[in-house]
Amino acid sequence: MTVDGRRLHSTAGRLSLFSNLHDQSRGNSSSFAAANASHAADLANGTIMWSEAQRSSSKCGRSTMLGFMRSKLYAYSFIPGKDALLLAHWLQHYISGIGIPPAHFAFGMMASSQANARIWDEHRAVLEHAGIDVQHQTTLLNSTYTDELRLANVNTYIGALPKDAWLIFADHDEFFRFSCTVRLAVQLHRGDVFCSPMSDMLALDGTIAPLQAAPDISVQYPIACRIRDALSNPYIPSMRFMTEKVALFKVWSVAADHNGTGRPSTRRFRTPHRLHGEPACRSGFAWLAHYTLTAEAMKDVEAKAARHKMEAQAWVERAAAVRLLNASMTMHEALEATERKSFINCAMRGLVHNKLGSPCLDYKLISDFMKAQQRNPSRDVFPLCDLRLPSRYITSNR
Repeated sequence: MTVDGRRLHSTAGRLSLFSNLHDQSRGNSSSFAAANASHAADLANGTIMWSEAQRSSSKCGRSTMLGFMRSKLYAYSFIPGKDALLLAHWLQHYISGIGIPPAHFAFGMMASSQANARIWDEHRAVLEHAGIDVQHQTTLLNSTYTDELRLANVNTYIGALPKDAWLIFADHDEFFRFSCTVRLAVQLHRGDVFCSPMSDMLALDGTIAPLQAAPDISVQYPIACRIRDALSNPYIPSMRFMTEKVALFKVWSVAADHNGTGRPSTRRFRTPHRLHGEPACRSGFAWLAHYTLTAEAMKDVEAKAARHKMEAQAWVERAAAVRLLNASMTMHEALEATERKSFINCAMRGLVHNKLGSPCLDYKLISDFMKAQQRNPSRDVFPLCDLRLPSRYITSNR
């Protein structure tokens, strides 16, 4: 990766650059001024109420991006129950833009979300307005959230789908977009698992801005930032953020048969981003806009960072208790023996800072970036961020 003429060979170099980007203002806002100028036409035309997928579909000559497979297209999502406005944008994107029938959605939601009657009523109203049968399409879960809980529920849902079904598994802040050529790839059987690179989306003025009802979320946050790529070391798995995710896949496949019977079986998610068996994944047909750089999301990011810190403190306490029972055990051995899986998988566990007993830094690093943006939203982030998407995602080819 080259940034400002410097190639980042090491993780230390990546973190150094990221830290410098945090703390140093470049002294001008010319990049944002140029971005505003190039974005003015979009803000002036009549399509800013459309979802990004709707605008892309129009350029492809379609009413919806994946409408050609509408009868067999399904979606599953896990709703935190904290942001009804974001849910409204999400449904607009996937129903009106991607082309998923309202009856083909399923949602997991923590039962604790119902504790606040007003917030629950807001979410229920948004779902019902979109044509979702809340009683039959939403599963309330009486438990504490973990990634494992989410995966267990989506995998159960997958097992009940028709054999010709295709699925999109997208979190409430994940908006997949597909190229015009994905239709041909599906129809010619050139792949049945499509993967997508991820970018975190930033407001046009560089602020960590609150989400508004209008215009469309893609217009409010048009700058794609490769924060996770910049922080990752592509050569060391334990020092790498998840920067790619399965965007669309055929549920039943012979490739998913783990027993060697030669019969199709259902695919299953191994992590929120990956399927079991790591099937061949076609790239270049999808792109993921991750709406984490919003004022609402910042609260959630900070809460997750705090929870990781609390997990680390509890880990050290467990290790200390074990050592009291076994004086010959070193602290390092006690930490190894008492480690537990985090509520959310830690991507950056291999960082030097992430020694045994220390908190996972995933959300701390994202939080640091957001706080730096708050302090100086006009700083030049364009080494990491771009206003426009890669041309292959906005092609007019059919």
